[in-house]
Amino acid sequence: MGVDAEDLNGDGLPELIVTNFRGDGSTLYRNLGGGSFADSTATAGILKDSKPYVGWGCALADLDGDGRLDLLAVNGHVDDNLRELGQDAPQAEPAVVWRKEGGDRFVRVADAGPFFRSDHVARGAAFGDLDNDGDIDVVVGIMDGRPAVLLNESPPHPWVRFELVGRRSNRSAIGAVLSVTCGGRVIHRQAKGGGSYLSANDPRVLVGLGDADRVDRVDVRWPSGGPVRS
Repeated sequence: MGVDAEDLNGDGLPELIVTNFRGDGSTLYRNLGGGSFADSTATAGILKDSKPYVGWGCALADLDGDGRLDLLAVNGHVDDNLRELGQDAPQAEPAVVWRKEGGDRFVRVADAGPFFRSDHVARGAAFGDLDNDGDIDVVVGIMDGRPAVLLNESPPHPWVRFELVGRRSNRSAIGAVLSVTCGGRVIHRQAKGGGSYLSANDPRVLVGLGDADRVDRVDVRWPSGGPVRS
């Protein structure tokens, strides 16, 4: 029901995350290049904590500003009469945040805030810096309820934000790829349109720099195929 694509390992190739129905778990596909992908869900550590739920909106997003992409998914079953059908399961389910650790491993965040301590019948999730403080906030659509606005209060890290405007490319620069060199590594991010499920994200591209105190180089690959600008 939800999908996102971003480069997790710094090789410039976007991985795919897909949320699924209860019992399947969310699936993470590692990009092997040449149009080939490998299912790395189990080794990434997200299968156990996604399998019990019906997943919807999601994103691979750097939620703590360390330059590594984390994962957030909101959940909620489609049926409100599960107990009448003999299933001991509620319709409301918890949202889950995984923090990206070293290598390809994700670890579930034990306490990501009050919203994550209770269950919801969530559907859409829109990501963006609502208060312009350099971290990514989330607005969650709740079925038959008011949306939840989740302000990110992670410890601050250096960051840089880009608002791309196409000339030869489409004006919103959708499809552009940013490569930011800082602290001895290259961070790749995409300018994307829409969101994972019935949602539209902040079109600006926010890049957390982790421990780096400066940006050494920025390259933009435009969707028109024009020259890279740095």
